[in-house]
Amino acid sequence: MSDLPSLSPEQSAIVAAVIKRQSYAAHWLVEAGAGTGKTTVAVHARAALGGQGTLALTFSNAGQLRFRQVHERYFPDAALARDAVYTFDRLAYEVLCGHDQGVSYSSDGYFTPEEVRRGVVNRTGHMLELLAELVDELNDPWEGDIPAREDDLIRHLELIANVRVANVFRHPSMQAEEEFLDEDDLEQRQDYLASLDLPPWFYDLFTRFEQRRKAAYHLVGVEGAAYDLAGDPKALVRYLKARQIHTILVDEFHDTKALHFDLLRVMAGAGCRLLLIGDRHQDIFAWRGLKPFSAFEAASALPGLEVLTLTRSWRYGHRIARIAGRIVQQLQPGAAVTSGARTQQAQTRNTSDLIAWLGDCRAQGVPLDTHCAILPTAADCMALQLRLLDANVPFKPVERVPYVFHGHEFRLLRGLALLYGQLFGRLPAFHVNHVYAFDLLLDVPALYLDPDLRDTLRHGLGLNSARVDGQRLVTGDGAIFGFAVAELAKVLPAELLQPQAWPNWLGAAIKHLQLHALLHQRAQHPAAGRQSGFLLDAIAERFGQTEPAALLEHWDERITRFMKQRHAGALVLTSVLHAKGHEYEQVLLPCGQAGWRAHLLQPTAPRWRELYVAVTRAKAGVMLEIPTPEVAEKAIAIFGH
Repeated sequence: MSDLPSLSPEQSAIVAAVIKRQSYAAHWLVEAGAGTGKTTVAVHARAALGGQGTLALTFSNAGQLRFRQVHERYFPDAALARDAVYTFDRLAYEVLCGHDQGVSYSSDGYFTPEEVRRGVVNRTGHMLELLAELVDELNDPWEGDIPAREDDLIRHLELIANVRVANVFRHPSMQAEEEFLDEDDLEQRQDYLASLDLPPWFYDLFTRFEQRRKAAYHLVGVEGAAYDLAGDPKALVRYLKARQIHTILVDEFHDTKALHFDLLRVMAGAGCRLLLIGDRHQDIFAWRGLKPFSAFEAASALPGLEVLTLTRSWRYGHRIARIAGRIVQQLQPGAAVTSGARTQQAQTRNTSDLIAWLGDCRAQGVPLDTHCAILPTAADCMALQLRLLDANVPFKPVERVPYVFHGHEFRLLRGLALLYGQLFGRLPAFHVNHVYAFDLLLDVPALYLDPDLRDTLRHGLGLNSARVDGQRLVTGDGAIFGFAVAELAKVLPAELLQPQAWPNWLGAAIKHLQLHALLHQRAQHPAAGRQSGFLLDAIAERFGQTEPAALLEHWDERITRFMKQRHAGALVLTSVLHAKGHEYEQVLLPCGQAGWRAHLLQPTAPRWRELYVAVTRAKAGVMLEIPTPEVAEKAIAIFGH
């Protein structure tokens, strides 16, 4: 099977549309799912336009590298120039500092490239100095005390540094001054800021910090450079005109923040056509309304926008077929070689319920440790673990996939159950695992715990003690634990101090503490963060069905029983995070022959991606597990009968 499949008709149509359109007041938005070849379309569109006057933008170094890899595979004889594809931050850095070209397009007194290279300005030290000056100015207008200790300043500095590029934490009055924010957007932004329940002084601190920073400090380094460029849009226009750039290709458009879209508007206003390619389902901050900005909704307002779609996971199926053949050869050297649509003697079997199928296998004496279930994200694996626990099917996660009861989602909800018991007199029997669940609650940002109180509570529970054989000397005294929970309860918001039924209280706690947002922030990948939210919902639904005391006792007993039998013919669970073909090669193939299992299963379920074809070893060729007739038709179209 060739490593370079030709473009699908849908992809070819998109490239043709880009070439045909001549008006600079027209743009394209390509909505495509995982594995549909989004980056491939962007690469071919750039090549069709000749490369000159075209700039490709993405949102991470990994995305930039991926773009270059795809270009090299399809066009090995046409080297991609260094300035052909940039991240947004890198583009801003080039515009303002001219690192590559030695030309600065800004007239606002930014640091020169030489000053940046010599490290004349110490970024952290300068920011701390600004914060210290602000703290000295704080007098009557402030509601609440501002931390004056240096470590607390650093903590708030990190918070500011993390949120300023996201462009969502500025004071609503500042947003009102920005022309791009209409009245409805302003109201939505204010509602969102209110839902975060940040301390009142945070807005003032951040507003003053921005004003002082704009007056005294500009770009140093690449990270966060897009923020500086937003304050000098004329420099971007001068850059585009000087380089004669007329087309902007944006890969992974779903990662666009409001700040980046403002820069895209500037580019469109400067006469550039936009080709925006992304997956609406990966816009995780728009999911559940956690962000008052959606890149796809914002793009719909562009004049002359044409929306195109890529629906078929052609690349995913192609890669899986090719890699499946290599897996079969690893497991059974000399077996029939797969050849795409000419796969010989391939079989299809309808597997509507993976759990039931695994249960039948176990009942028939089939050792499940010869099976490996490969799922898109670690959160998917943990969600599947809940069903496996219900069916009493042993499993063993490998690679970076944790047990569901070791995950943040499970432990956070366990901690909330303990809080509920302490508040309303329904205390469960003490278990040492309660201490670890409580430890996570201490770090929930919305509680705004005083650092001294947090350290005191951790010290009393032994969470700050020395380790012995890799374990902390955690206290086993239930009375001390009860005291710590009572202290935490004193700082809870009023909404959580009202007696109500456990399911209602749990829902209010999740909403108020913004646990979904916490999970999104810690996610390594947008898809992983979104699935973490679904996992939290699944666990919360189970937790809400039983009173906390009985619930925790039930889970302690179930987990103890499971851990004793987990290695007895356990199903292997692993994840490829984003579930794309090229990541199968990078994550799974290096495991070597000893790492493969006889079966590679990929169950399909609501909310998972378009096409999951399970590949298993057969005597000749590849056997496909087809979950539904609709998916069977897609699989047959790719693999053949």
